[in-house]
Amino acid sequence: MADNPRNAPRDATRSEGTRSRAQVGPGMRVVGMDGKHVGQVKTVEETRFALDRPKAPDLYVPMDAVMEIRNGSLVVLRVPSHLIHVQGWPTAKGGYW
Repeated sequence: MADNPRNAPRDATRSEGTRSRAQVGPGMRVVGMDGKHVGQVKTVEETRFALDRPKAPDLYVPMDAVMEIRNGSLVVLRVPSHLIHVQGWPTAKGGYW
């Protein structure tokens, strides 16, 4: 009898992850939920962190947008990488992206 794919784990690395926002720290890589790189954590505040993006303004990402932390060094967001710019998150320059 064949295994039921619904019973298989979606992503083996997900079980090693955590959603503890207290673990977000400067220098961590940040990816969208699709796994594509969007930048690096620059600074951390109580309810948000500054996302240093290559060739784009820094964004202040709310901690609620964090889906999980993987291996203590990777922040996975709840949105895909191609939609980061339409979330309405404030930029470091005082505007909204």
